[in-house]
Amino acid sequence: MKYYYCRSLLCVALFVVVVHSQSSDHVDGELLIDHPVSDLTDLFAFVSPHQSNRLVVVLNSYPFVPRNGHFSEVLMYSIRIRPASIAGIREHPKFKIHDPEYRFNCTFNLSDDVKESTVECKTPSHKRIVALLENKKNSEKGIQIFAGQRQDPFLFNSQWFGQVVFENCIPPAAAKNDLANLNVLSLVLEFDIYSELKGLKQSYIAIAGELSRKTEDWEKRKILDRVGRPEISNASLAASNTNEDLRFHYNQKDTFNLDDEAISLYSGRIKENIHYYDAIDGVIDWNDESRQSLAELLVQDFLVLDYRKPFSTGSYFSIERAMLRGQINTRGGGRVPGERVINTLASLFINGGYGSAIVDGIPAKNIRHSHFPYLEKPGRGPWPYLKQRLAPRVVKALSLRRRVAGETCK
Repeated sequence: MKYYYCRSLLCVALFVVVVHSQSSDHVDGELLIDHPVSDLTDLFAFVSPHQSNRLVVVLNSYPFVPRNGHFSEVLMYSIRIRPASIAGIREHPKFKIHDPEYRFNCTFNLSDDVKESTVECKTPSHKRIVALLENKKNSEKGIQIFAGQRQDPFLFNSQWFGQVVFENCIPPAAAKNDLANLNVLSLVLEFDIYSELKGLKQSYIAIAGELSRKTEDWEKRKILDRVGRPEISNASLAASNTNEDLRFHYNQKDTFNLDDEAISLYSGRIKENIHYYDAIDGVIDWNDESRQSLAELLVQDFLVLDYRKPFSTGSYFSIERAMLRGQINTRGGGRVPGERVINTLASLFINGGYGSAIVDGIPAKNIRHSHFPYLEKPGRGPWPYLKQRLAPRVVKALSLRRRVAGETCK
């Protein structure tokens, strides 16, 4: 989540990239600014475009990773999947989460020679898969694994987003993706749904990513970061200069085991922010009750996927939107790399998802790489190098920006 702006050719030459606001789950808290290897940035989940019985999950971390950046041996990267069902619609949308939990826990063994470094993943079916890093052809026991650097697939116009979140306006759309050519560490798994998620009865699954300290005792793990839907921590939990930044504590909570106090705290902040965004266009679309219901739905911070529906792009939040409207869901949900999720979120908050879409101007990519690992090769060369070197130097102060009462677009 960062801030990029350039006001002159000299600025371009010297600074290249300044992150103007936070994006998705990138740098969502002060601790993660100082320890970017512990920062989960995005989660994607979708049915394979080629085989409807296979699920693809992408867990990205380490924003602005430099060329020599790598995964950590002391961390455990987890993909958590739970059966889900719809427990309420319209004014009371809610998911019910069921047992069992299906979990992929991945750790890394690093070598001075990257070609000898490996990732080891333990699967829900008790398989142990070991694969080389940066290898797209890793395939063992029906599971494909990729772990390495890829271009950040999140689409983000930082100036546009910053003005919406902090300056109470909808700026003109501009096709400017500030994360282009910046890289992340990607962990990509593709597996047979019925082999790994055995006994699954519900058609919906809830998926969350988690980063914790490496341990053999799951119940005693120390959670460092988590990710579900995009823009929950940075947009939905945005803080003003008069209230507490909740992101640090939010990131360390167990996604599927929030207590009532935490639910009340986080839904309260989200409700405040929905009210703020809703008023930007001068028309109130969410009343107090509906704001509360939407906030409680968003606190259930995971991607929801109907794995029995075929692959499709542009279906992020389609299941939740159908619930809010009391309609039958016809899309698969989940999230595909290259979707314009900022537009989806802005339209939802500002006009309830009705009328003209609120757009930042960036065109969707629609998975230009339609085969495993579904992500573009890392950005290389002088331009990406300068961007990646500079971004961490300027992000610390800018990513902690607070909303100030009365601040508006200039």
